[in-house]
Amino acid sequence: MMVPMSERSSLIDQAHGLRLHRPVSAPAVIPVLANGRDPDQASVLAHLAVAMQRQGYKVLLLDADRALLASALGVAIRYDLGHWMNRECRLDQVIRPSAEGPLVVSAAAALERAMQASDPQRLLAECLGVLGDIDVCFVVAPADGLRQLLGPMLSRVWMISATDTTAMTVTYARIKAATQQGLQGCFHLIYNRA
Repeated sequence: MMVPMSERSSLIDQAHGLRLHRPVSAPAVIPVLANGRDPDQASVLAHLAVAMQRQGYKVLLLDADRALLASALGVAIRYDLGHWMNRECRLDQVIRPSAEGPLVVSAAAALERAMQASDPQRLLAECLGVLGDIDVCFVVAPADGLRQLLGPMLSRVWMISATDTTAMTVTYARIKAATQQGLQGCFHLIYNRA
């Protein structure tokens, strides 16, 4: 069960002595299979992140698919997480807060670099470790990126689809392709009826 950061901090403060011996809980990581350059997917995720933020959760959108989420939330992106990894900018220049609250990190270049590394799962762990107080992290990436970034943590994958026949056909084709690329487990479909 996820406890919003606002409630978690008050519970932790009541047990100050125990806090030193108890690790901070890890954020819920929700993998979302990127749908190319679909602005509808970005819009649905942006609205979901804002709704969770309004309920007290601290939300991070890690966008490894060309910064569509940033534009859906009205956030200007200048630097990618890869720039920070190369020491070309400060972390606060990569982590961009939206007007509605969720944090946005563009990570397409970082994903490419991580996939060439011997331990790509370390990228996500380092990013979440540096950011600290995150309750929910949506990781939006192509199938191969999700598989390599999340590895054994990848048991469920979210997908967003419209409800018309063509969109459903494409969605099921994407599930088949993702399975062939090594994504195994449960696919959760979110239908966008707008």
